[in-house]
Amino acid sequence: MTTGSGEEMISIPTLKAAEPYQRSLLDRISDAICICDREWRVVYLNPAAFQMLGFIGKKPEEVLERSIWELRPDIVKKPFYQHFHRVIEQQVPVQFEVQDPLKGRWFEFCCYPTLDGMAIITRETTAQKEKLRKDIEDRVRAAETLRQRVEELETIMDVVPAVVFVAHDPLCDIITGNKMANQFYEAASGENVSANLAETRRISCDGREVQAEELPMQQAVKGKEVRGVELEVELPSGRRVTAMGGASPLLDSEGKVRGCVGAFVDISELKRAERALRESEERFRAMASASPNLVGSGDAAGKVDYLNDRWYQHTGLTPEQSLGLGFLNAFHPDDAQRIVQTRQKVMESGNAADDLQCRIRRASDGSYRWHLGRYVPLRDAEGKVVRWYGTWSDIEELKEAQAQATERETWFRTLFDTIPMSAVLIEPYSRKVLQFNDAAAESLGYTREEVTGLTLDAVELTSSQQLDRQFAERLRSLAPVVFEKKLRAKSGAIRDFVVHSRFLTMNGRLVINSVLQDITEKKASEAALLRSEKLASVGRMAATVAHEINNPLEAVTNCVYLINGNPNLPPELKEYADIAERELHRIAHIAQRTLGFYRENRKPAVTDVRTLVDEVVELYNPIFTRKDIRLKIEHNGYSSEIFGRAGEIRQVLSNLLTNAVDASHPRGIVRVHTSHVSLKGRGYVRVTIADTGTGIPAVNRSRIFEPFFTTKEAVGNGLGLWVSKKIIERHKGRIRARSIEGKGTVFSIFVPCPE
Repeated sequence: MTTGSGEEMISIPTLKAAEPYQRSLLDRISDAICICDREWRVVYLNPAAFQMLGFIGKKPEEVLERSIWELRPDIVKKPFYQHFHRVIEQQVPVQFEVQDPLKGRWFEFCCYPTLDGMAIITRETTAQKEKLRKDIEDRVRAAETLRQRVEELETIMDVVPAVVFVAHDPLCDIITGNKMANQFYEAASGENVSANLAETRRISCDGREVQAEELPMQQAVKGKEVRGVELEVELPSGRRVTAMGGASPLLDSEGKVRGCVGAFVDISELKRAERALRESEERFRAMASASPNLVGSGDAAGKVDYLNDRWYQHTGLTPEQSLGLGFLNAFHPDDAQRIVQTRQKVMESGNAADDLQCRIRRASDGSYRWHLGRYVPLRDAEGKVVRWYGTWSDIEELKEAQAQATERETWFRTLFDTIPMSAVLIEPYSRKVLQFNDAAAESLGYTREEVTGLTLDAVELTSSQQLDRQFAERLRSLAPVVFEKKLRAKSGAIRDFVVHSRFLTMNGRLVINSVLQDITEKKASEAALLRSEKLASVGRMAATVAHEINNPLEAVTNCVYLINGNPNLPPELKEYADIAERELHRIAHIAQRTLGFYRENRKPAVTDVRTLVDEVVELYNPIFTRKDIRLKIEHNGYSSEIFGRAGEIRQVLSNLLTNAVDASHPRGIVRVHTSHVSLKGRGYVRVTIADTGTGIPAVNRSRIFEPFFTTKEAVGNGLGLWVSKKIIERHKGRIRARSIEGKGTVFSIFVPCPE
């Protein structure tokens, strides 16, 4: 091996002849040692070299005496080639570093020339390079952190809402300030403001002028900590400010004062606000003392810290007994907890509480009187609730008046709602419905909710112009009136009322009180009675006519009989006589049926429905023939007897057949079917009358049994089906209708059989 000079070179034979302990020492070195001759053959490798140079698993004889370029062909075109040749050819030592690209490890190669070749010492330097890299990164990060801290400190000093001065020497000859300090003293950033500070006109504390040596920074450079000093300062510009702050000394590494830092906050606005607050507080106390109400205020914890004189006079409590939470003792025990909860809610939500009714004891007689309380929160600049104010107004007389009014209102409402007739309160100028009892709602089909905002125009048949004239006339006289009126129900049905109307004054307001008696059913009954009487009169007249016809008819029949019995009667006259006899029999039969059809029977009796159907159909046969309508009658084999008034059942059948005829087209079909059915365990006779006519529109089906509802404007009065329904219901039966517009209608009546 060599260290750089020819005299110190050691020959390879000498190395080979070295003592065994020297070889043992080389084998134990952790660095890789490889020795090559001038032919690049490897003549020695220690164990570390076998591992580090990539010969693990090979035997020494597989490596020694072989060319290094043959053993490691991968390094031929790498820096190794140039460096190794330089050592051999120029006989100079070479040191270089190489990184293993696969494993990312660093190796240092120290190559020394020898007399017969070259010695290579290799060691891994990955850990050292990583440590060096980390040290460099740590120093860079530390420098960047320090720079950021300096920038942050400078930024903080510039944005902090305070005037900050830094004295850089114990004599305060060099003083720099933050942005606000420079603005106060009109200085540039980093400029020495010691001269500017010296120009401050006047500094005072508690009204006393402060000397230079008493200033906070002058005391701080003497090693004193100064806190909470309030100073009145007149700046060089003439502006006056109030500042609060202090100063602290800056010490060097040996603990000696090397300068100081002073910080001051401009509290001029705060001082003005405090003065305004004191003035406002004084005004509040003056107004609270003059108020006839009980007034108090408290802190965020709910404790009372002020009550006006009226409170103490009313409750008889002393300030010691009232302040804090003692004021709750003046409230009724049932109200005290509610007072606490309401005040807590006001503080938490920040919303005022307006309608808090409570009872407060009056000292003069010990009675609890009702008061109306109001709590209002007070917020700070950040919106946080910090205080509350409360007032309590005596409403005892108002509560008594309200109780009386409520009692009267309850009495009136009960009377209004329970009278059996419809009652309505109306505002006369707008005709708006103010109140509406249940009977009125039922009569007109509206709910109480639907009545809200309703005007009379919605139910009146009279035009708005006519209503305007009627109400104007009534407002001139203000006299009570009674009149009949037709009104439109919600369903569209027209109902008749007798209206008793008069003006009233309620709560200083003019209203119309109208009581309506529904006479719709009464008028319908009267119309039905009139129609029934007309039918009865027609029946009596028809019976009389039939009776009167019977006498001459009997004589004519006898004459025809005698003519027919003459044996000398010519054949052609005999034929005429037979025709006359048959027609006379038919006339007699019609007269008998007419007499039976219209004969009054006021007492119910057992009657055969099929017989009644046949009688009515026979009476209407000419109409069916004239209108070219086919009539089909079907009777089943069961009994069709009922217990009732035959004349009324005939009237029902007549009404239904008349409607079927009116609804049918020429060549239409009308079917009449009688049968026996069982409903809920009881037998009924069912009569079904079906036509193939025009049918009933869907919009009218729910109204066909209403009185006066008709679609036959020219010939109908709207009472036929209504009367028929009443008759069937009077016989404890029922009537049903099914219809398809354009295809026909089916009416079914069910009358119970005798038990």
